[in-house]
Amino acid sequence: IREQQPGSKIVLNVIYVPYGRMDRPIKGYVFSLKIFADMINHLGFEHVYTLDNHSEEVLKRIHNIVELDINPYITEVVRRYKPDYFFFPDKGAMRKYPRKINFCIHAQYPYFYGQKQRVLDDSREIISYELFNEGIEIKGKKVLIIDDICCTGGTVMRAAKVMKSQGALDIALWVAHCENNVIKYDIVREGSPISCIYTSDSIIRNYHIPEIETILL
Repeated sequence: IREQQPGSKIVLNVIYVPYGRMDRPIKGYVFSLKIFADMINHLGFEHVYTLDNHSEEVLKRIHNIVELDINPYITEVVRRYKPDYFFFPDKGAMRKYPRKINFCIHAQYPYFYGQKQRVLDDSREIISYELFNEGIEIKGKKVLIIDDICCTGGTVMRAAKVMKSQGALDIALWVAHCENNVIKYDIVREGSPISCIYTSDSIIRNYHIPEIETILL
């Protein structure tokens, strides 16, 4: 493009940023986000449009990045699912979403969060999960879990099982980015405590799975 039209302003739509979860150097592992960001930055885009990045590090690493508003997606999910509460599955999500989602900012929906504890080895297995829902009665209520990405669904499944044990009527999940890999796991199988996954069309390609609804805006 630059050879044919010198001076052209070129933008990149990369709604899901690859390697966005590998957002810090870890001994023995490649710092994948840095390598990817360096490649993108070298191309000199006018803007790089993304959606709901995993961490602030993505925004720091990629030049001229613009994070799209997730509120139109959340609004459509709320219209379809009609939840009673929002739920954030870890402290990171709890720090991020109440200041980004209009329904939370304007106190239209009560919300609460949970926290996991993992084994500190390469397995990263979740060994316990706790809800922090003091003052919120979830028995007989519909809960919408909100997060940025779903790979296997391990964390949200653990959270949903705890909520079901406390009498939640129904639980659904919104993630901006849902990996195709998710179809291999219990989250979309019969008996899952999560009735539906709502997601953007950033990376999911299995459009014919009833348990997954793609939000196209």
